Amino acid sequence: MTEDSLCGIYDASIQKVLITPRAANITFMENGLINVKNFDDNKHTLAYIINRSGEKIFSSDYDLIDSRGGYYLVGRRCNGKILWGLLDSNGSVILPCKYQSGICVEDEVIIFSSNACDGMMDFKENILFPAEYQKLYRLAKNLFIVEKDGFKGIISVSGQIVLSGKYKTIRLCRNNRIIAGTQNHTDVFEIIYDK
Repeated sequence: MTEDSLCGIYDASIQKVLITPRAANITFMENGLINVKNFDDNKHTLAYIINRSGEKIFSSDYDLIDSRGGYYLVGRRCNGKILWGLLDSNGSVILPCKYQSGICVEDEVIIFSSNACDGMMDFKENILFPAEYQKLYRLAKNLFIVEKDGFKGIISVSGQIVLSGKYKTIRLCRNNRIIAGTQNHTDVFEIIYDK
């Protein structure tokens, strides 16, 4: 990284340099805070959150930080992989950086891997359903796409099969519509949440 490609922040309203041009990347967050990605002396990525005065919100030794629903999703690189954790708004650890597959803050679940398959647990590490799917990822609130042997279905956070695993493609469209296709036909479903 060259010196002329580094970022800084100057706040014209208070006529103050918040960050001298030394950051690799700067992202303004929805809550008014600023996500800064930098490098330490050994050229390792270091991410931290600052306020508009340029002060760090909490100390950080994380490679990645992202704001999610009032929490901070944090990541550390370890042996070529990213391990994810979760912090509260004060920087206190809710979940340590040990989860490889993913943390879904919105549904308060963790996707975990075992023997090259994915399963799901809650934030207290109670298994919601075992690791038996080749792929598992979020579709919508409380709904996840599961894949086994090249076919896809939908499962709820509670482990209930919502849509059987017979589809080649599943997509979420506008107005909570799901389009699911096999080789021969396409089905359209609507997600309706209980109030």
